[in-house]
Amino acid sequence: MRFLAPISLLLLTLPVVSCSGRTADADSKNDDVIPKSELARKIKVTDIVVGEGEPMVEAYRVMIEYIGRFAGGEVSFDRNDTKDEKGKPTKPPFSVLIGSSGAIKGLEQGLVGMKKGGKRKIFIPWHLGYSTKGSPDGSIPPKSDLEFEVTLFDYVSVEDMASYDYEDIKVGSGRAIDQGDKI
Repeated sequence: MRFLAPISLLLLTLPVVSCSGRTADADSKNDDVIPKSELARKIKVTDIVVGEGEPMVEAYRVMIEYIGRFAGGEVSFDRNDTKDEKGKPTKPPFSVLIGSSGAIKGLEQGLVGMKKGGKRKIFIPWHLGYSTKGSPDGSIPPKSDLEFEVTLFDYVSVEDMASYDYEDIKVGSGRAIDQGDKI
């Protein structure tokens, strides 16, 4: 009997502990859950200029110029299309490998199908942008719909990225660069 009493007590407390854990989980708020109604909202693209050549598909490195705004807004939160007084760009084109999570998901999806020289407006619902977290620097609040105006300068396929032609204009000094070196 002495042996059975502690086991009985243990068996009686296990369901209480187990149930209290489920209740806490059920009561806790999960901000990362996106309602199905929101998931039904898709990106929308509007071509301003179609561009020329073959449409770009996934697994391409793209070079773009962009203006990012909150949906329906006039003021940009980020852009790389600024020019100096002589008309030279003040920032380089943004380069991203499509499908590698190098940019927000909605922007990557909205670039697919563009042609070189094309200009496109891309509406991105919040769940394909910075979602429930907002941007890391805090400049874009959680659940913000976004719009990007993008110009596609150039793209190159992953296969073509591996084959570059080069020519030494001036041979430098020091150790030659080896495969895997960061330069």
